Amino acid sequence: MRMDLNQQLIPYLPAILTIVAIVLGSVFNNRRIDHLDTRIGDLKELFKAEIGRLEGTMNARFDRIEDRLDRLENRVSRFEEQRIIR
Repeated sequence: MRMDLNQQLIPYLPAILTIVAIVLGSVFNNRRIDHLDTRIGDLKELFKAEIGRLEGTMNARFDRIEDRLDRLENRVSRFEEQRIIR
């Protein structure tokens, strides 16, 4: 008795369908991961820009504080000189 091709493939059908499902799932998941990588890259750029902006703001504030400290040091040194002279 000779089996035709369909009867020979029937026992392998669940395994073949499982492999096809795994391959399709892998392709779909890979596409989602690529999209996620793109979004993470966008967030990196956003954070870099925000950090650069904050750095500029903080540098300006530190410069103002340093100027005020210099003025205070000058005032204290002048006050000490006047005290020594008297």
